[in-house]
Amino acid sequence: MITPDTTPQRGLPSFYEPKTQKFYLEDAQGTWHPHALTSFRMQQRCVGISTTGQNGAPSQFEKLTVAVQNDKAVDWAGPLAGYQSGEHFVSGQRILVTNSCLPVPPVKGEWNHLKGFLETLLGHDKNQLPVLFGWLREAHQCFFAGRQRSSQALAIAGPAGCGKSLFQQILTHAWGGRIAKPYRYLIGRTDFNEEMAGSEHLSIEDENPMCDIKSRNAMGASIKNLCVNPEHSVHGKFKQAITLRPVWRLTITLNDEPYYMQVLPPLDDSIQDKLLLLQCKEGRLPFVPQSVDDFANVRKVLCGEVPGFIHHLLNEFELPEQFQNTRYGVQSYQAPDLIELIECNSLANSFISLIDSALWTIDDLTREDRWTGTLRELMALLDDTIYRAQSKVLFGDRVQTLANYIKEAARRYPERIQKQELRNNQGQQWTILKVM
Repeated sequence: MITPDTTPQRGLPSFYEPKTQKFYLEDAQGTWHPHALTSFRMQQRCVGISTTGQNGAPSQFEKLTVAVQNDKAVDWAGPLAGYQSGEHFVSGQRILVTNSCLPVPPVKGEWNHLKGFLETLLGHDKNQLPVLFGWLREAHQCFFAGRQRSSQALAIAGPAGCGKSLFQQILTHAWGGRIAKPYRYLIGRTDFNEEMAGSEHLSIEDENPMCDIKSRNAMGASIKNLCVNPEHSVHGKFKQAITLRPVWRLTITLNDEPYYMQVLPPLDDSIQDKLLLLQCKEGRLPFVPQSVDDFANVRKVLCGEVPGFIHHLLNEFELPEQFQNTRYGVQSYQAPDLIELIECNSLANSFISLIDSALWTIDDLTREDRWTGTLRELMALLDDTIYRAQSKVLFGDRVQTLANYIKEAARRYPERIQKQELRNNQGQQWTILKVM
């Protein structure tokens, strides 16, 4: 009697994701695709794996299926920023990266049009191009090597139509073409971020800013987390969250107007070293576009010079010593004019401006040079002034929001605003001094 062969046949290389009950097979381009059991059976049968057993014995396909489920099970499958496709072990978990990170490789060549565009876009400030080039070099090295390094977020502000969005499109092309829009997640408006996992470029562009302090503080906390922490929770809708180590770079473009600058978090000491804030002017294009097709051709010309630019960054560019930084590779920099613009529209100044107008109006000569009371008393006072509508815009009806504003104002103007603890755990009161 012939003993049936009980060893599984090799078949096509495969992985299995128990959470989705999907099998993964690789195509000719190196991308792994999910298959249900029926499709998986058909694919294996086409390479000679028998689906029929003899005398009640398991078939070749059944033995192969069990072997894959036992030996090739992964905790997660999907594209992961900065990684090549295939099996990886990340944060103690076995994962299958389904698509490769494919940054544009360096090729020595001309990049005169792209150089002219960048020099006119950002070169008016002598500090900006060295900082940008150093930051871009670090990013490209990380994407090529699939390694992480702490990195600042890059924010670029300038007039509408100057070319800042085109610059972001060039970066997306240079980093392999994968892009995600993370703004709602970064400000805490959604818990789901799986689309970010497989995109090297996290891009915030022309967002309608959420100007409330809760959203801006959430944005600041998210920037700090993205820049410094290597591990991030990846959470898809109706899926269990998993901790992974994506290689990301975050860019932000915005108009240099006070309202749109509110996309950025308050620039306190904890965020300034994690943010590059560059000011741009109109970038020179290879030719003046007259139609939608012309704009597409401009982008094609500039993107066509990216290999030469990358070669310059990796092989020819030398970052001046004053811009070097051991933690990030490049020193943080914020354009002075943009800092001044943000300061003029900061939480502290918004609060101080309202308080000075409401407490010490020109026609009120009876009020003392200081006000002392609780936050609820201050909110009630503001409600009784002609500035009630402005107060509602800033604070709504939430004392906690008012508390956030006054704390920021006290940090910025400690000589004018002080907090006192009341006795017997009765809470706090604040003293605001009139500007003299």
